[in-house]
Amino acid sequence: MPPVLPQELLDEIISYLSHHDLPSLALVNRNIQSISYARLYRVIPPLPPRSTVLLLKVLSKRPALAAITRMCTISDLRSYSLVTWTISFFQLMSRALHNMHNLIDLRVYIIGQYASYLMGCPFRLTTLRVACDWDQQLVDWLREQNTVTNIWVFSIRHGAAEVTPDVLPSLRRALGSVVSLSALVPGRPLEAVDVSFPSPEGFTPEILALTCKVLAHSSSPIAELFVTADLTDLEVPHMLETLNVIPDELPGLQSFGLFAARGFISAAFVNAFDEVLCNFKGLKKMSIYSSQLHDALNDYLVTKDLPVHWHKACPTLESVDINGIPWLYDPSHGWMTTEAYKLTILDLLNDAKKEEESLRRRLRELT
Repeated sequence: MPPVLPQELLDEIISYLSHHDLPSLALVNRNIQSISYARLYRVIPPLPPRSTVLLLKVLSKRPALAAITRMCTISDLRSYSLVTWTISFFQLMSRALHNMHNLIDLRVYIIGQYASYLMGCPFRLTTLRVACDWDQQLVDWLREQNTVTNIWVFSIRHGAAEVTPDVLPSLRRALGSVVSLSALVPGRPLEAVDVSFPSPEGFTPEILALTCKVLAHSSSPIAELFVTADLTDLEVPHMLETLNVIPDELPGLQSFGLFAARGFISAAFVNAFDEVLCNFKGLKKMSIYSSQLHDALNDYLVTKDLPVHWHKACPTLESVDINGIPWLYDPSHGWMTTEAYKLTILDLLNDAKKEEESLRRRLRELT
């Protein structure tokens, strides 16, 4: 009889395989199949339309597999011809979701009116991202999911449905437009908010001030704010004036982030950004990103001194993230990238080890 590898070792080996290799691996034997299925169905990533439909058919017919799923993403199917059977698809999606008793993270990137198909699902989510219409059916379903702590709702059509205080009582983080946040934030203990401004016309001091006033109605202080904006053709003085609204309205922020989804971040902007930072009272983390590959955030000559420059304006800063490159402040060594910081720590540990060995040699000589 051939030797049998321990279950833990098999899990470790299979963890290195890609999602696409797991269906083939499941054909080896029943033991390998159970391990492969556990990984294959635990996290369902975005799939092509036809694969999504086939997967939902499997999960609607095999509750044991659906019960494995902890995170499920259903991508936008508008590119696939569903004109004649949209209702049939949502019914299929509903049957599959009703079998997912252990689901905690659901992401449905389909625009439309389908909240009624989610009613009565047995799972209790912690993370939710949906793009369905904002109507009373959605609010009623959100009332069922009272364990959600992280939510993103994108709605083209906003109805008059009111989100009463008994809906989403555990909410801690919300992502969305100003309209969505005006319904989600008030009366709830939010700690972090991501707000989007999809057009440059909407990125103005007046609208951002209104947004901050909405955030101020959270039942607990907002500690983190992340702004995603279209900055196309906006002048630097206008951007600075707009962003200066944030420390005026929310001076107690501990973390602030800005992502330029469109438009360029110029050297003039980042060098003048201290005009905004100096108005924060206790900011500890600053993050700034851009979707452009050739703007100032990707120029090392521009960014290498920014943490020091910004720290002078905002002495409470402890970390800065510039387009995915994190910097940390150490009182003894100043500002360093995390890689440089790791090397510094290793050097200190090596020096300490050498000193310890030297002391041991001296002790042996003395004895």
